[in-house]
Amino acid sequence: METLSFGKKEEAEQEESVRGVGSLARIYETARNALEYRADHLMRRAAVERIWRREAVFGSEAEAIAARLGQELVWARYVTEAAWRKNKPDLVKIVGKYLAAGQMTQAPKDFVVMVASAEVEEKLTPNPDYQMFTGLAFRTVRERIRIEDEHADEELVLFAAVEAVYAQTDDAGMAYHLFKLLRTQGGDEVVGKPDGGLGVAYDYWQKVRRHPRLNATSAVVRRLYGPLNLIRDMYFSDPAGFRQEVLEKTVFDGAAKKTLLEQLKMSNDRINRATARSILYVFLTKMLLGVVVEIPVESLTSGRISPLALGANLTVPVFLMWLLTLGIRTPGEKELKKLLAEAWRIVSGDAGQVNEEEVFVIRKPKWRWSRVVFWGLYAALFVVMFAAVYLVLRWVGFSFVSMVVFGFFLSVVTFFAYRIRQSALVYTFRPRTDTRLSIGEALVLPMVAVGGAVSREVARLNFLAFVFDFALEMPFKTILRFFDGWAHFLSTKQDEVVG
Repeated sequence: METLSFGKKEEAEQEESVRGVGSLARIYETARNALEYRADHLMRRAAVERIWRREAVFGSEAEAIAARLGQELVWARYVTEAAWRKNKPDLVKIVGKYLAAGQMTQAPKDFVVMVASAEVEEKLTPNPDYQMFTGLAFRTVRERIRIEDEHADEELVLFAAVEAVYAQTDDAGMAYHLFKLLRTQGGDEVVGKPDGGLGVAYDYWQKVRRHPRLNATSAVVRRLYGPLNLIRDMYFSDPAGFRQEVLEKTVFDGAAKKTLLEQLKMSNDRINRATARSILYVFLTKMLLGVVVEIPVESLTSGRISPLALGANLTVPVFLMWLLTLGIRTPGEKELKKLLAEAWRIVSGDAGQVNEEEVFVIRKPKWRWSRVVFWGLYAALFVVMFAAVYLVLRWVGFSFVSMVVFGFFLSVVTFFAYRIRQSALVYTFRPRTDTRLSIGEALVLPMVAVGGAVSREVARLNFLAFVFDFALEMPFKTILRFFDGWAHFLSTKQDEVVG
């Protein structure tokens, strides 16, 4: 706790007014972000990565890439101009460092750009306090999770799970934090390499992303991270007063309840915003693609287009998304009491006193007869659910192509709705090691599984994002630079005339 700043930071730079060019860039950025489903706090990093990739196509030098990054980030109001000027020398060094390392490493160029963009993001918004809480989360869940697998790499898997679930980082952020960790703990064997350890970081990153125990570990971390979320929110709501709040239980409970009420009020707004963004994302990237495929294929195979099927494919998924997220509720009073009790145990230093029955043990699955039966039932559940959808659509009069498109939409929408429902559980604490699904959750599980797989694969074929990035963004940003330069020229001339 002594390493926290307790609010003793430099005052934040005031945001400057943005000229007309900046407003246009901001509108473009909003439209571009709608094509990829990302949390708000990840958008700027993604913008840095996108700009870097585009500029690297032309083989720009570090100074040029840094200048373009600064100009476009200021335009889009991701950073103030004063903050950019302050950090520009260091950012030029960062860009130069990764351009040089990229020539010497065996890691893919995409990985290098991802790590670089995350370091640029960290430089623009340094927040060591946030990382301190991520470290606290790692130490806390390590007491409650045990991975019994000779090839588990327990600490590496726990690190990745905490980064993904608690810190809410994306692949690039996790890669960068893993790179930093390896450079800190790996010694000369890592730091002394020509690429500074990027190749080693890439190997570890690939290993942990493909690890068979990662998903199970992440699911357990999600059951336990509610109290840790509350403690972090308490600190950032009042950094200066946090030291006094954790000294006495009655004071802590009062401050925790106040923070919790505030966060739960904001949680509903976040859920509504996530729902709206998911609907827009599904429409722009999945539904539009499906309809573009459905219309010509239907014309070729059957010679006609069914208005009923086309209309259903456009409207039903949107309605279903709204319906599935309608019943989302925040935790009840009983759950909140458990949350407060565990949060106090963590800050009071008793987090390590965990009963053995409260420890989640993640084992390598053994193929026993019961497991074979369960997998068989799971497969049967898939068949039953999709067969039921098929029979209903056939009865309505859908063609085979329309059925495929509808099933595609249905699974993706169910997956996004399930993910939004999970986001409503950030202040729950479920320490019981027995995990059972309700009947409703079991029935939608096949849709969620297929939707997750489809969403990940189709994201690679996001042709609208490709069109934006290369067919629209490059000429659009070139035009904006011309007008920005022209406005600067006229401003200079005006100053000269006025004297």
